[in-house]
Amino acid sequence: MSKSKKVAVKKVYSVNVKKDKKETWAGSQALMGHVIPGSKEAKERQLIKMTSAVLNVSPFGVNILGSLPYINKLGLGQKSLQYGKGKDVFVYNWVQRALNDTDKAICECKVVRDGKDITDWVTGECSPVTIKMGTLKGYQNHMAQTRAKNRAILEAYAVQIHEEMIENIGNAIKSKDITEKQAEALIAHSGKATSTSIEEVTEEKSTGKDTISNDIFHYEPVKDAVVDDVIHVCAKCDCPVTEQEAAYSKRMFGGKILCREHQAKAKAVLAAKKKK
Repeated sequence: MSKSKKVAVKKVYSVNVKKDKKETWAGSQALMGHVIPGSKEAKERQLIKMTSAVLNVSPFGVNILGSLPYINKLGLGQKSLQYGKGKDVFVYNWVQRALNDTDKAICECKVVRDGKDITDWVTGECSPVTIKMGTLKGYQNHMAQTRAKNRAILEAYAVQIHEEMIENIGNAIKSKDITEKQAEALIAHSGKATSTSIEEVTEEKSTGKDTISNDIFHYEPVKDAVVDDVIHVCAKCDCPVTEQEAAYSKRMFGGKILCREHQAKAKAVLAAKKKK
C-alpha cells in the first residue's frame, strides 16, 4: 500500500499558528493491521473502505467517530484537487488569534482560482469549549484555520461531492458490490461527509446501539463478504483501487498500483514510447 501523499496547497501569505500536534485518528487501528472478521474493528474497516470508495478519496481521508464516517481534511483536500484541478488557492484572514490556551480563535478563508474568488470569506472559529479531543487542547489557532479551510471547500464543492457520492453508490448497486440496504445506510451516514468534516465534530455521541452493525453489516454484501486486510490505493492520486484493478495494474505496470485513470495515462505513455 502506498503512503498517503500530503496535499500541498499554495498559501498567499504565511500565518503563525502553533505547530500541528499529532492528532489521534479515530479509526486508524481499524484500517491498519490484522483484524478479526466480525469484530467492531473489521466492521469499521469495511465502512471506511465503502465510504472512501463512494466519496472517491483515500481511505485515510475518512474517520470513524461514534460509529459514523466523516471526511477529514485530507479527504477534503483531495476533493479540492479533483474539482479545482490543482489550481485552488486558500487565502486566510485572521480576525482574532488565540494568545493563550483560554482564548477564542477566529479565522476566515476563501477559495481563489486563477485570480478569481470561488467562495466568499468563510469563517472558522474555535474556543476551548468546542475542543473535546484532549490531544488538541490549546490548539485553537490550528483548529480555527482548519475549520475555515474545510468550510470553504464544502462551500465550493459540497453539491458536487454529494452528487458524485450518489452516482458512485448507484454504480456500486448495479455492479452488486453493495446491497440496496447498504446503499441506503451509506446515503444516510456517509452523506454527513458532504456537509460536515471530522474537525467540526466536538464530541463522540453514543446512540446506544451499534449503528455500523445494524445499518450496514446486518445485511451481508453480495461481494467481499469476508473482510480482508489490504486496502489498495493508487500510487499517483491515493484514490481507492479494487482488488481486481490492483492485480491488473501490478501485472501491467511493473508492480505499481494505479487507478483506472492513471492506468490509461500509463498506457498512453507506453504507447508513445513504442512509436518512437
